[in-house]
Amino acid sequence: MIIDESFFNNMVEVKEIATKTIKDQITSERHPNLGKEIIKALEVEEPLLEMLRGMNVRLRDLDDVLIQEPEIAFESSRNTAISGRSRSVTRALNDLIRVLQLELRLRDRKESQSIFLNTNKDGHEVVKVCSRSELAFDANTPILMLDATADPLLLQCFFDEEIDLKRIDIEQNAIVTQVYDRTGSNQFWKEASAPIKELISVLNTWAGFGEKPLCIGNKSLIEDLKGHPDKSLKCSS
Repeated sequence: MIIDESFFNNMVEVKEIATKTIKDQITSERHPNLGKEIIKALEVEEPLLEMLRGMNVRLRDLDDVLIQEPEIAFESSRNTAISGRSRSVTRALNDLIRVLQLELRLRDRKESQSIFLNTNKDGHEVVKVCSRSELAFDANTPILMLDATADPLLLQCFFDEEIDLKRIDIEQNAIVTQVYDRTGSNQFWKEASAPIKELISVLNTWAGFGEKPLCIGNKSLIEDLKGHPDKSLKCSS
């Protein structure tokens, strides 16, 4: 399995839940105001996990939280739902419970590192829940990670067991010139002032050193380069 630095972003899910939804839905027999207490702790910046332990909230109390399935209403004149909480919100609420259970198991942790109070783009107060997606492959699968800056400790968080990490240093065998402005745009190379001869000179020079330069551009530019009379025979098309 080959992964790169995008692996981390793809493995982390961030879901938003309205504070009112949490107050209404997160309740249990022993703690009927559990959702309200969670929001209160977040609002006053009280360590959430410490607060829950102080309330004697146990893991089985969170198991007792029953998230109601969304009620979807329909009208005979329409073929789409007109009301009711979405299933994505139900999934987010279940994620909230799961994350709380995971963090409460860490006895030395007082504050949640995955649940935050925030304001959404509409200015409404919401709770953000950060959770890890499930691996799409077996944790024992050999992995080649193309990320020289990967943090071993961070990697450990995404695999539920000890990992045997081996670093493979690779010598760079190419020189990359990155276009960072409109110099490489299609329109630029179509203009009469486009420095085609200068580009040919660069390619010829590298080819003269025994290198195999690769020029990537739009179709018309590549065709101009292929048929240009100044192109060196050493510079393959």
